[in-house]
Amino acid sequence: MSKNYCKVSVILFLLLICIVIQAQQLPANLRFNKFTTENGLSDNHAGTIIKDKKGYLWIVTQNGIDRFDGAEFKIFSHNPADSNSLLSNSVNSVAEDSLGRIWADTYYGLSMYNPNTGKFRNWSLPEKKFVKNRALRVVVAHNGSLWFSTWNRLNTIDLQTFQITSYLIDSMPPNIRAVSIDYFFEDHEGNFWFDSYHGLSLFNRKSHIVTMLDKNYGLSSFYDDGAGHAWMGSWQRPFREYDFTTKKFTDYSFDNKNTNISPVRNIASLVCINYPGLENLLWMGTEQELAVFDTKTKRFINYYSYNPSLPISMPLTGINYVFFDGRNQLWISTNSGLYTLNFDQLPINTFYFPGYPNRSVSRIREDIKDTTLLWVTIAFGGMYGVNRYTGNIVQHFLPGTKKPYDDL
Repeated sequence: MSKNYCKVSVILFLLLICIVIQAQQLPANLRFNKFTTENGLSDNHAGTIIKDKKGYLWIVTQNGIDRFDGAEFKIFSHNPADSNSLLSNSVNSVAEDSLGRIWADTYYGLSMYNPNTGKFRNWSLPEKKFVKNRALRVVVAHNGSLWFSTWNRLNTIDLQTFQITSYLIDSMPPNIRAVSIDYFFEDHEGNFWFDSYHGLSLFNRKSHIVTMLDKNYGLSSFYDDGAGHAWMGSWQRPFREYDFTTKKFTDYSFDNKNTNISPVRNIASLVCINYPGLENLLWMGTEQELAVFDTKTKRFINYYSYNPSLPISMPLTGINYVFFDGRNQLWISTNSGLYTLNFDQLPINTFYFPGYPNRSVSRIREDIKDTTLLWVTIAFGGMYGVNRYTGNIVQHFLPGTKKPYDDL
């Protein structure tokens, strides 16, 4: 075996190790792809996303529901002349039942799409019973049962007979002060955590008893890690952890030094992914950025926000929903379109140099004493010292005369 072959093998092995390590260390900048109405999305204001058993993505928009097969969008919207169309274009969430049917809450009730017939079946909710005929949120529980929320009730619908059973969760008379269950989430015990005008509440699925947990905390997002802890976000409240053993809450603030804005956020959505090396990270969308929280170290480790000089950065508008597709893609719904992040591309770190967006990089060298430091020369831009892990520029040498540098 030749010495050159051995050298090449060692180099390739070291390169592989570097790629694996780099994949576990989030880069300073992320590369996002974007879908808008120009790509076939029905409306740029995107919301909740699910993935069905066939691999289709279902995306809620202000124009109804879009189904994405990886190449094209199929739009499902209300047609006044078709009783088998979506009941209303005003939808908050969608869910798939055990038979592969897609359920949607709408402004006027429930809609169910049957993929075998290609038609919707609709249920209008009588205002006399439900106060308002609007379905607010639809969820498929861990045991396969389907639940939806209305103004002051949690409801389950039998998937065979379609009979609705309702649980009044507010003892007050049904009026404008009654509970509005905009968000509810299931924990590992099968109970529902929900947000209302009265604060953070818990609905026990066995006893049907509601317990008020915190009148000063709402609920916009929720993740149960299955290991005794739940993580939750709210509107202009701290990010929160709940310990099921001690029954205690712990609050965490965003790093105000890094973001120069409030230590609390409107956390619209959060998700934990099972991508290799990133299993302990929670990704959450706020009105300002895509924030990353490490559940092991219990601290925020990254903030990805809009940068006008980077065409691949996060959008200027706020995030509505964050979804992991179970493979390698993070999908982010915003008011300006649908963004995707491919985790297979995380080993690729991109550096940008202020003031020289279109200049070519002529040479790159690693510092002989500090391996975290890269020296980069830019055509007509001088020489930069860059931290290879954070992307921070630590030094910049720019001579008085403009002259291209061929080497260091």
